[in-house]
Amino acid sequence: MALKTSLTSYLFGPEGYVNLWDIAAVSIIVEEAGGKVTDLDGKPIGRQTKTLLSTNRALHSQILKYF
Repeated sequence: MALKTSLTSYLFGPEGYVNLWDIAAVSIIVEEAGGKVTDLDGKPIGRQTKTLLSTNRALHSQILKYF
């Protein structure tokens, strides 16, 4: 297994912004390992994405409640 769950979530948000090329590869790896990656509105990442939440599926909706 290439990815082990030792970090439960990663948040990148309002202070700066995300560039798709910075997160595309990581997003694929996280999703293939069973995690979930969206923006802070719960939308899939795309070219206009400015925030990022990457976490396991169990925590994702709980963390989104705060944004």
